[in-house]
Amino acid sequence: MKSFQLVLFLFISTFAFGQNTPVLSKVTATWCPNCGAWGWSYMESMKDEFQDGNAVVLGVHFSGDLQNETAIWYAENLDAIGQPRFYVNNTNVSVRSSNWSEKIQETKDLVEETRTTTHDILGLSQVSIDNGSIAAQVNLSALPVTDAYLAVYIYEDNVMNNQAGNAADGIHPNVLRKSMSIDPQGISINAAGNYDFSTELDPSWNTDEIGLLMVVWRKDGDKYTIRSSQAVHNVGLKLNTEESLSDADVSITQTVGNISISIEDDRAYQLTLYDMTGRTLETTQLIRTKELATDQWVPGAYLISLQREGQIYNKQIVLH
Repeated sequence: MKSFQLVLFLFISTFAFGQNTPVLSKVTATWCPNCGAWGWSYMESMKDEFQDGNAVVLGVHFSGDLQNETAIWYAENLDAIGQPRFYVNNTNVSVRSSNWSEKIQETKDLVEETRTTTHDILGLSQVSIDNGSIAAQVNLSALPVTDAYLAVYIYEDNVMNNQAGNAADGIHPNVLRKSMSIDPQGISINAAGNYDFSTELDPSWNTDEIGLLMVVWRKDGDKYTIRSSQAVHNVGLKLNTEESLSDADVSITQTVGNISISIEDDRAYQLTLYDMTGRTLETTQLIRTKELATDQWVPGAYLISLQREGQIYNKQIVLH
């Protein structure tokens, strides 16, 4: 197993996670014909709709070839009876063979409502993959409710496996694999702060396709309801980059009414500016130097993000 490490700010900084990543769960089984027929068509439509990352389509295999203990718990917690069943967080979308195409817009509306309802600000601060193990540090920047739990789940994208009823290629998206804590619901929390998780990876998993889903659960009786969530796709691929950007590569200079970002590189980077709520203020292209006018900005913290292929650089700035 390769060894990679990622340090603070190589992903979007915690404070920028003002919006949720809603979880569109497909409770499914590889032996289920409907899961591979109309359930597959609906799932593929949702993948296309949420390519922008506004939601994560999660394959919860409670039975069949891809079954695992975490997925069984997850499906039972949703009170899923039968399959396929689709949920936005804990809400059953009631998708059926007769209405799946009509449910697409309803699902999109529910995802948008969930995404813009911010409870807790959480994000991935650090992550490393080393000798078959993965470690992650999650930062929670708002005080959660009583009876709150924090969990980190591993999912694997593009999993090749047979699927009954499916005439396509049988490539399963974002298969829920494992919880990074002993208990599938995560760890009990009562304060903001940094929380560390670690676990072993199955050697059969494709490390480049590994993603992490962070969830703050609220316990209601015997059930757990998603309060906030964030997904980071392709963690292994992001770690497996030959080149990385650091503070030594990027120069950020502030003057009155202006910020200048420079990089000693002739290649084009996508430059994105976020505010404290996670709202995107500006997205533009940077080639060597870019200046941003700040005379209309409200004093406070912002995040500047540079991205190009596998390279990601994020830097928090404070405007006084």
